[in-house]
Amino acid sequence: MPSQIQNPPNAYYLVDSLRSTGYSFDAAVADIVDNSISAGAKHIDLYIPPTGERPYLAFVDDGCGMDRDELIRAMRFASFSKDEERKDSDLGRFGLGLKLASSSQCRRFTVLSKKNGKLSGMVWDLDSLMKEQSWVMGELSESECEKLPKFDELDVKNNGTMVLWENFDVLRNANSGKEYEPLVDKVDSACNHLALVFHRFLNGSDADVTIKVNHRSLPYRDPFLANNKKTEPGKPETLSIRDDKGIERYISVQTYLLPFQKDLTDEDYEILGGKESLFSKQGFYVYRNKRLIIYGTWFRMSHSQELTKYGRIRVDVPSSLDSIWQVDVKKQQASLPLDIRKQLSRLVDKTQGKSKKKSLHRASIRSDSKFSLWSTSVARDKKVSFVINREAPLLQKFEERLDGAQKNYLNILLDSIETSIPYINLYTQVASNNIDSSLSQERKDQILENCLSLAATLQMPSGEQSEQFADLIINCLNYREYEDWLRPILLRKIHGRL
Repeated sequence: MPSQIQNPPNAYYLVDSLRSTGYSFDAAVADIVDNSISAGAKHIDLYIPPTGERPYLAFVDDGCGMDRDELIRAMRFASFSKDEERKDSDLGRFGLGLKLASSSQCRRFTVLSKKNGKLSGMVWDLDSLMKEQSWVMGELSESECEKLPKFDELDVKNNGTMVLWENFDVLRNANSGKEYEPLVDKVDSACNHLALVFHRFLNGSDADVTIKVNHRSLPYRDPFLANNKKTEPGKPETLSIRDDKGIERYISVQTYLLPFQKDLTDEDYEILGGKESLFSKQGFYVYRNKRLIIYGTWFRMSHSQELTKYGRIRVDVPSSLDSIWQVDVKKQQASLPLDIRKQLSRLVDKTQGKSKKKSLHRASIRSDSKFSLWSTSVARDKKVSFVINREAPLLQKFEERLDGAQKNYLNILLDSIETSIPYINLYTQVASNNIDSSLSQERKDQILENCLSLAATLQMPSGEQSEQFADLIINCLNYREYEDWLRPILLRKIHGRL
């Protein structure tokens, strides 16, 4: 056996290298919030200064706090083993989150903590590490702590912790030396990220945490629109899987089908996180102890499609399965274990099938084909094209009033419309939810007038009921989509003109 010698890494070089582990600003902020929740905090406040004289980002919580020895351990890189048994409320894994998340964004981060009224303060400063070339951490006196921004927010608590980020060299390097303005933008983005990642802590019946930024609450987020009456939740299921020690563990799974996009309000889109999220965030939502880890993926069991955008699958995974799910240090990625892929693939097929059925049902022409102005033509290769229905009653009524030359021009016009449908642009706009399907009062008035004009032209056949005549008018004009508000008004108008 060879003799053994100590060969510790250079402190600065190692930490400087670890800064490039791929933390985004959003993920780094979320990791600090993880620590607060793990410490039992009920109120977490983020603060950014109103001006750029001294840029900083401060996190203050009312968790259990740490004494001096506990804080020293918490500030030690890799302070816990990833294999240690953790409480269900613990969102950590490697004992690296606080240090890696903080150092990935700034060159100096300070942690102050109070436990039973006693204050402790420690600081890692990369400039000091570079100068000393050893693992030298700063310990702050109480008077030094008092000079730090937002110390007063911690000072009023008996227990709690403050994390302070300063010297944002990453932002300066990426923004031509600017630091404060990019920091403000990053914090704004982080608000939306936190609102989604921690939405189960913040909202609903099991909400137990508040998070604010400069005293402003985070926006409300729910990727499943659980409170929307038209959302279709599936029956919860429990799947069994063994961990790396052979112990049987359980995963909770539930599918959701979101309402059709025309049934979504602006408020619904805001809750989802924007109109683009309807398509881009379909698929799995994997939670570790209620904390969202990964979302908006089908784990290569399928791919995102316009027709499957209403499907969501919520998966709750205990921290005891971290190793087989391969949750990374940033808690941004996870891999689907092969043992459970087959069990979940069934739910993927089921969820996507329902989403496709919903899309195709709503996209189909709801009126009788003989009334519709459009019909589909299927070629031998099963590809579909849209053609104008030349037998539609409205078109035939119009054609009856034309002479031979005018009918020829009409056919040329209809053929030109059929061959110039902007399929790609239509798909792009529909997929981006940019189609304006709202109706102004002016447009509603025009629709009603069109119905009345056609009613006067056709005249109600003898013996036909006004309800049947109204249906005929609505079908002829392809206004079935507006039937809920149009039919009662139209009936009153028809009765008034008879």
